[in-house]
Amino acid sequence: MSALLDPVLESFQQKGWPVRQHTSLPVLCMEYETDNGIWDCYVQVDDRLKQVVGYSVLRDKVPEERRKEVAELLTRANFGLVVGNFELDFDDGDLRYKAGLDVSRAELTSGLVDPLIMAVLDAMDDHVAAIRLVIEGRATPQAAMQELRGRLDSIDFRF
Repeated sequence: MSALLDPVLESFQQKGWPVRQHTSLPVLCMEYETDNGIWDCYVQVDDRLKQVVGYSVLRDKVPEERRKEVAELLTRANFGLVVGNFELDFDDGDLRYKAGLDVSRAELTSGLVDPLIMAVLDAMDDHVAAIRLVIEGRATPQAAMQELRGRLDSIDFRF
């Protein structure tokens, strides 16, 4: 079905993670759970473009009345991220973290796939508590981000 899907599948199998394959698309999916929450992880490959994209997707939609506040939080979060970014669909409330690889000049291996998968899982894990605070109206985007930044290392580029 897809030459790029094999190394992705191998990466999941090396970790012993149960994964489902879409019936007709080159997409793998698994459920991921930490102390901070539960969400789905998807990896999609595009053999034509030689690209691999990983997603962490919250299961619950962001309510319409909270989307502006959550979008502000995600914009604040994206500012400090090195690999990937958060996305929010304003029309339906889908919230996800996305990171990708272009392997048009490289061979895709499980060694390349593993950091991609871990990046999308770790980023969501780091931010999901702050996201929930803002969704539930228990914190402003700025306050939730300040609390989060206090827990994560931040680089000050002023010198």
